[in-house]
Amino acid sequence: HYLVNALVEIGHAELALGRLDAAHATLAEAAPRADALLVADPANLFWLANACDLWLTQARVEIARGDASAALALLERATPPLR
Repeated sequence: HYLVNALVEIGHAELALGRLDAAHATLAEAAPRADALLVADPANLFWLANACDLWLTQARVEIARGDASAALALLERATPPLR
């Protein structure tokens, strides 16, 4: 889970620097790792929070890239677990 968190933080920094393709690639690298953690222990709220942070950061990148439909899909993925 530390690696997922680190990749998300790198993605945040890349997004802030306007490096959208790099942010997208970094977050895409984190996604299967986060998914594997959730499959291994779906009740782990820490891993779920990390995954939600990942999905919301991916949504921000998609907004910046001009892909509203991809951003909406990621937002919808993150929203139900938070409610």
